[in-house]
Amino acid sequence: MEAGMSEYAADADNTSSEYFCESDVDSDTGSNEIDDDINLVEDLRCWALSFNIRHIAVKELLKIQNRRLSNTLPQDPRTLLKTTQTISLIPVGDGHYWHHGFKSCIEKVFSEIKEPVNISIKINMDGLPVYKSSKDEFWPILFNIDEFPYIKPMVIGIYSGKHKPTDLTAFLDPFVNEMIDVCKNGIMINGFIITVSIRCFVCDSPARAFIKGVANFNAQNGCQKCVSRGEYSHVSHTNFYPQSSCPTRTDEGFRNKDYGSHHKSDSPLLRLPIDMIKDFPVGDSLHLIDLGIMKKLLLGWRDGSVGSYRTKWPASISTDISKKLLQLRMPLEIHRSMRGLDCLSHWKGSEFRTFLHYASIVILKPVLPPHVYEHFLVFFCAITICSSDMYSSMLELAHQLLTHFVDMFKSIYGEDYVTSNFHNLMHLIEDVKRFGPLHKFNAYPFESKLFEIKISFELAVNH
Repeated sequence: MEAGMSEYAADADNTSSEYFCESDVDSDTGSNEIDDDINLVEDLRCWALSFNIRHIAVKELLKIQNRRLSNTLPQDPRTLLKTTQTISLIPVGDGHYWHHGFKSCIEKVFSEIKEPVNISIKINMDGLPVYKSSKDEFWPILFNIDEFPYIKPMVIGIYSGKHKPTDLTAFLDPFVNEMIDVCKNGIMINGFIITVSIRCFVCDSPARAFIKGVANFNAQNGCQKCVSRGEYSHVSHTNFYPQSSCPTRTDEGFRNKDYGSHHKSDSPLLRLPIDMIKDFPVGDSLHLIDLGIMKKLLLGWRDGSVGSYRTKWPASISTDISKKLLQLRMPLEIHRSMRGLDCLSHWKGSEFRTFLHYASIVILKPVLPPHVYEHFLVFFCAITICSSDMYSSMLELAHQLLTHFVDMFKSIYGEDYVTSNFHNLMHLIEDVKRFGPLHKFNAYPFESKLFEIKISFELAVNH
């Protein structure tokens, strides 16, 4: 996989030597034609990079054009895109890490700035399986810019190995060292300073615990926001959280290692100018709400498997719900059509989000007992408040609703099933107060970028 990673990394860094030599332009009589050829090549290169055109498509276009223009264009898309052919890989345990660099990304995006700029960035790290048939995986370090949400996430670096990095320090040090300098001195472009600050780290629970060097989310001391201690249940066969409210952890306490078995190792992130508690939100709506709570409830209602609530929907109800979902016509901003409950295990996070915000309160009312439906409405109202700036004045109400939702969950589904996802609802409002509505700090943009990386890797390997 190392060779494949090198190929992908080369595709991501579009800086290399020119592909026309001096002998191509030593004839005055052909200078105009050659200038036109150079302009055509440059136009095609800019087009392919601007719209992120896949190499396989660019290659076929070059073949078509060369049949008509007598091989004026390069045959290989990597030549057209000025892709470098050699990269530097850093050994990390039994894997390798490629560091593209934060500065390189910023210098490309802001190459034409004409005034100072202040930006705050959101950082994502997560594992990405490469093949279904092997344990090979990537761990990309991605970021996007809070003030420029239309700019897609960019790659700082990628780890490649048979499993997640075994040496956290070797994995994170290149990133941390660069960010210390950037946060302190900024980045100079065209004589203007770009001031950079780290807004937050947006990760799912396992990745967040890994990069912080703390107990995993399902451990007894796994809550990253408070000192609530989980208890093992022989009913649910997992740790559950009987307490709804506990003292919160602090950055000072974390750095002083005041939390006992919560600490597993020293993370290089400790060297960054960040709050090790507040700057790691647990309220990422993709993993906590959509693929967490909403998926758990829907699967449980369909199969009768959510906690001690064993009322299973008859096949006729599931079929009827599926028909209604397939007939739904969503607003134009919803690009993915709904699928039936027979595909529920394969729904994407965006499908659970669409169901929650658009379809749930209508479809669920006739198929759930009144007390179960009213309990769900409490959750729906709280998440709706957290999803828009329009309701920012109602966040305290949302916190009360979520507290009530978790308390009622215990009586309906059983205390033994209040796992980390349900417990983390108690910390959702503090994240919303700090970072804004849920869409301001969710992982959806990063998941899209991870998919692009996977596709690019497959194309590079099969090239």
